[in-house]
Amino acid sequence: MNTVIKDIMLKTILVAEPYLFHTYKMCRPGQIPGSESVCFEILGFDILLDDKMKPWVLEVNRSPSFGALQQIDFDIKSKLLVESFDLLHLR
Repeated sequence: MNTVIKDIMLKTILVAEPYLFHTYKMCRPGQIPGSESVCFEILGFDILLDDKMKPWVLEVNRSPSFGALQQIDFDIKSKLLVESFDLLHLR
């Protein structure tokens, strides 16, 4: 993935971090801060590249579609899900 795109995604997440942290904290009300989390979220970034290949964030979806009408959708989304399950140590 392009470094500039990674940077813009990271900056977007940093801006949204307080809101995301509050939302995730609601998964386990009353838990001690810093304790292990039991929830995660896959965020879907829609990024537009202009004529100079500069990336622009159009939107970030908290519930991205995992529908796969085209083969490229299936290839990308299935790999994303497999890697997510690997991170969670799920089979």
